[in-house]
Amino acid sequence: GDAARVRELIEAKADIETTDSQGWTPLIMACFHGHEACARALITAKASLDAAATKGHTALMCACQKGHMACALELIKAGAKLDDVSKSGSATLSIARKNGHDAICSLLEAAPAITVLLATAQVEDASALLGKLLGNGVLSVTALAVLSAADLQSQYGLAAEQAEALTAAAKVESLAQLMTASGNGDEARV
Repeated sequence: GDAARVRELIEAKADIETTDSQGWTPLIMACFHGHEACARALITAKASLDAAATKGHTALMCACQKGHMACALELIKAGAKLDDVSKSGSATLSIARKNGHDAICSLLEAAPAITVLLATAQVEDASALLGKLLGNGVLSVTALAVLSAADLQSQYGLAAEQAEALTAAAKVESLAQLMTASGNGDEARV
């Protein structure tokens, strides 16, 4: 995955929705191979998140099949549909489960609630607070991820919506950090 070349092609107005003989778009291909930077560049360029190849597989399904957490996370954050079903009848979650990618299954199961929270205005405040708490070393993502929304409300005086958004954001960030560390063989961080 040559992300610099992908960005060059995007800037040159290349067709980011072009398909190969199997109906695979560049985004599907990037996610299948786990090329996160390429996928991010295509997502930023507004590539279709839910385009399906000839057999009905989407970029998210390919990321789930191959266990590419970073690509799956990028797609989910960008708003990819979670409930697509391939032409063979396989749903996105079942593809991840069948291939033994439990962390991606957890992410997919939590994603609907997180997506709703991210759509609210309070999330901007929660995201800023998350950054501030983590940046100042007040809490680690892991510690924050295990706190309940009620704990955050009582300890930090947050509104219920802010507390829920903050715990959801922390859980996603904690999961992403865990997957990045384990994917890089960084056993000390895991």
